[in-house]
Amino acid sequence: MPQKRSNAMTYQPLAIVASTVDDSHIWNLTGVELELRDRGFDVMNLGCCTQPEHVAESVRDHRPDLTVISSVNGHGALSGLALAETLLQYQAFSASTIVIGGKLTIDGLVPPMVVLALKRAGYDAVLSGPDAWRNLDRLLERERLQFRRTSARHSASASANEKEVVA
Repeated sequence: MPQKRSNAMTYQPLAIVASTVDDSHIWNLTGVELELRDRGFDVMNLGCCTQPEHVAESVRDHRPDLTVISSVNGHGALSGLALAETLLQYQAFSASTIVIGGKLTIDGLVPPMVVLALKRAGYDAVLSGPDAWRNLDRLLERERLQFRRTSARHSASASANEKEVVA
């Protein structure tokens, strides 16, 4: 379970890691979880064959800084498009930076039209191939300012709540 994020001193950005509903692999999710922990994230791993509603509810309810949808069965692009419909219904795209990556097509190649379709569906980034982790790091660097703002906002609201309780 993720830690409570109550003040700037203990704040860690939260990431949710999940697979598509038809992907039963767990090693990729474990690998993503470990990589994100190394990057300073508290990680909630939803496991393999994740039901779209569970992903969407988790994103909506926990409002993570980052959500990673990982697939290695070669069907991630199609399943990711279907998942995007549920994420839209739950307004989850507005609650998190959401990326999809891994082996998204059977041949492992992700044509520009597939990337465009996934981005139009709502994903902030499509990460595949040898530069996937480097591109995620670039995205995280761009988002870092947003994570800091979120941290400051949590800290300010915690301080305001403490004042209200004390006063």
